[in-house]
Amino acid sequence: MVRRAADERGWRFERAVARVEAAIDEVVAGHATSYVGRPVQRRTVAPPRPLPGITWSIDGELVVEFVHRTEGPDQVVVHDLSLLDALRKRLRSRHVEVSYVETTWDAD
Repeated sequence: MVRRAADERGWRFERAVARVEAAIDEVVAGHATSYVGRPVQRRTVAPPRPLPGITWSIDGELVVEFVHRTEGPDQVVVHDLSLLDALRKRLRSRHVEVSYVETTWDAD
């Protein structure tokens, strides 16, 4: 029974990723090559982690996060304002919420 629950979590995560990954990959890669001139790094945090998801960063700076939720819609958190409109247009779905979070790094 435990194995089956883990398999279902993995399947739901893969299905959620399939909904968003092509659109996010395309938008972030286009931005990285056209405006920043740096490659994109992608990191997957797979289940059974508490908040599985994927992060996209450019030159070590986090630009987009996908967070898979077991209850409610998944979240795409955009840290680079220039990507927000493009991602909102591409990810119109009741299964995904797209939001912007301003990230500041204060050196104390």
